[in-house]
Amino acid sequence: MQAEILDTRVEGSTMCYLIKASLFDYINSLPENYQEYKIQRGIVSNIYLDSLINTVLKGSHIPPIVLTVSSTKENPPQCGTVNIAAFRILDGLQRTYRLHMIWKTIMLAKEQLSASRDILELNRYQMSKRYSKELTNINSSTKILFDIVQDFKQKRPSGDIEQSFKDNYQWFEVWYNLSPDEEVNKMLILNAGHKPVKIKHQLELIFLNILPVFENINIGRFHLVRERETSSIHYGKERSRGEFLFSHLISALLSFRVGQPVTTNSTLILKSQNEDFATEIDSKLLSYEFLVRYINSVLEIESSLLANYDIEGIKWIGREVVLSGIYGAIGKSIGIHNIHIENIDSAFEGAVDLLLTNIRRLNIHEFETERNSLDLAKVNIGTANKNAVFRGVLHVLSSRNSGGISWVEFFKGSTNE
Repeated sequence: MQAEILDTRVEGSTMCYLIKASLFDYINSLPENYQEYKIQRGIVSNIYLDSLINTVLKGSHIPPIVLTVSSTKENPPQCGTVNIAAFRILDGLQRTYRLHMIWKTIMLAKEQLSASRDILELNRYQMSKRYSKELTNINSSTKILFDIVQDFKQKRPSGDIEQSFKDNYQWFEVWYNLSPDEEVNKMLILNAGHKPVKIKHQLELIFLNILPVFENINIGRFHLVRERETSSIHYGKERSRGEFLFSHLISALLSFRVGQPVTTNSTLILKSQNEDFATEIDSKLLSYEFLVRYINSVLEIESSLLANYDIEGIKWIGREVVLSGIYGAIGKSIGIHNIHIENIDSAFEGAVDLLLTNIRRLNIHEFETERNSLDLAKVNIGTANKNAVFRGVLHVLSSRNSGGISWVEFFKGSTNE
């Protein structure tokens, strides 16, 4: 992307350039995988952004887009022009997605115009009937195509239909040499004034360094799901065996680390950001070997729940509160705060084996009955569920009693937080 440098800014070892480039150059420089940058959330619906076609055709201002460049060995000059060969989007993915969609619609109109001028005489209804399939394939709409054609027809009937992109200039902030942590922090700050980034997605961002480990674990039915790929409601209803949300696995691992269930909220995010996870035990828990052992245990517990409770068991372990409660109890039962680093593997596997042996004692049919009887006006349902699972599983791991546990006892004392 050829761009004009307007200003520069230095922050430590990083440089920021304010640049100016045409929408034409920007869109035609987009990497094919521009939507797949791991720290970005997915595309969200937004009625205001959906009307961006009006802004483009009028040549009006579009707020600056923030990019990051990490593949360069040296910074560009501080004035003149610069060629940005490869970049990722820190802020502006939603705008870029819609600009790209508009551009693809312009290309559709150009293709039709090159064959015939008939498209200039069609009304919206006729366009909808004729180009429905093509518009669906590029995630566009009849309105966008109609507006593009009308703009061309009225302003430049003998000119270039691409002119609205070639004449319109966009400002960009381009950051060079940001570390992965700095990229995450900037992305969160940039999104602070917009639709909030989901707490669970924020948690995923903090632990991006272990995402490749989870993605490369090839164990049986295991399938990792990102928060950006599905909503929690959809996941809860449609979840299949072996599917686990990345954020759920992180919160359960953090629960094991502290020996009690954690709550996924802004406090946890800040705490996780402020910790460097560089202690000996953290290095152990975040190692490839232990993470594989951890995922294996999750799948073993799920298989045992399926064998003993059928589909109800699959639904039960798919909840974040259940995973956090189970692994918080495992951490507590082995004395995670005091255990020697060399004994963690055997203690962990011993606790998991003990839970599998006593899986029938969990009596999760009664859990559901008791859970559904809670007065939602008096309790925080998430906290009540999580703490009940923690107490119940801890009882199973600590007691030699062979009978099924009574969830009534473990739901007692739940209060609103």
